[in-house]
Amino acid sequence: MPVRFYCCYLLQSTPKPTSFYIGSTPDPFRRLRQHNGELTQGAYKTSSAAKRPWKMICCISGFQSQVAALQFEHAWQHPYQTRHIPKENRIVNSRSQMYRSLDKYIGNLRLLASADAFSRMPLTVHLLEEVALMAWMKNKFKIAIPEYVHVEEDIRPNIGRQDDDLPPIGGGKLKLYTTQYSVSKLSELYCNYKKEDQQGAVCPSCHFEVDLTKFASTLLENCQDQVIPRSGSCPSCQKPIEWSVIAHFAKVS
Repeated sequence: MPVRFYCCYLLQSTPKPTSFYIGSTPDPFRRLRQHNGELTQGAYKTSSAAKRPWKMICCISGFQSQVAALQFEHAWQHPYQTRHIPKENRIVNSRSQMYRSLDKYIGNLRLLASADAFSRMPLTVHLLEEVALMAWMKNKFKIAIPEYVHVEEDIRPNIGRQDDDLPPIGGGKLKLYTTQYSVSKLSELYCNYKKEDQQGAVCPSCHFEVDLTKFASTLLENCQDQVIPRSGSCPSCQKPIEWSVIAHFAKVS
């Protein structure tokens, strides 16, 4: 069962490059076509013909639910008042300061990607246009990004037109299942008995099944300042495994 995809995105107007729009969606390709009027049910703020077409210049994915994506979207739209950015770290203090500055949109994206509320999610920032890549590399406000936030460059022109391919930003690198077979004896972390409808995650490389409780305890042994782990390695093949993805499927499967 794959992770359902949600992302928050930043649009930039092609004829008016100082106009931007922030939104969230499970289908960025379809949503951009809606914003550009190719499909119905676009947003009012992107409906002006003078600002079309819009380009999706970057997005951030890895949210475990629609609610989490909406929370990030709201915080990105209101960085001057969100609780996810401490007052002393804010780069804007009013709504008017947000307008016309790509550097501030990217700066606030960096701040939110580093926020504690989203730190247990396997977030990936996708830079889809050269302007977003340049602003990200420029990092005008010198905001550091934690190692657990992934950044991918996927520069493709004119994303959103009907004949364009969508960058591969949906889906996860870890295949997750509700398993019904015996767990390997490879590690002490894992049980050696068969249990009906055992919930867990399977490494896509070696198909090793994670016992969630013991895996969490092991990860926390070297992270005494954490209550919930972030990630770890498969004890079989040493490939990375995101704890938030595993926990999500244990809850909803």
